[in-house]
Amino acid sequence: MSSHGQTLPDAALDCEKALARAQVEFARIQPSDPAIELFSASQLGRLTGSCYLFLQDARTAARILEATAQELRDQSKAQAVVLGNLALAYIRLGALDAAVAKLNLAIDVTERNRGGGGMNIICTAGRQLRRWRGSIEVQDVYDRIMMLMAA
Repeated sequence: MSSHGQTLPDAALDCEKALARAQVEFARIQPSDPAIELFSASQLGRLTGSCYLFLQDARTAARILEATAQELRDQSKAQAVVLGNLALAYIRLGALDAAVAKLNLAIDVTERNRGGGGMNIICTAGRQLRRWRGSIEVQDVYDRIMMLMAA
C-alpha cells in the first residue's frame, strides 16, 4: 500500500497516466504563452523523479533526477528540490557518499535562494540519514542543516 491507501501497482498506473498527461500539456506550451517564464524544460524530469520516489522506486528516481540535475545549474529553488530529492533517492539506495554529496549541493543552493521546498526536502533527507548518524560526513551535514535553519 502507498501512503494514500492505494496499492503500489495502482499508484504506479496513476502516476504514469498523470505523467503522460503532463507531457502532452508541456508539449503544448509555446514561447508566446503569458506565463512562459514559469515553465522550465526540466519540469517533466522533476515531476517524474518525484513520482518514482513516491512509488519507492529509488533506482529509477535517481536515474531521472540525475539527468534532470545536469540540466539545472541555475542555483534556483527548483535545483535545490531536485538535488534534495536526488539525495533522498541515494539514501534509499544505501549510497551514503552520493547522498551526502547531493545533499551538500542542495544545502549550497538553498543557502543562496532560501527556498522553502528545498529546506523541507533537506530536513527530510537529514532525518533519513539517521542510520548513519555516527559517520563524520553525516554529522557535518547535520551541522550544515542546523546552520541553514538558524540563518
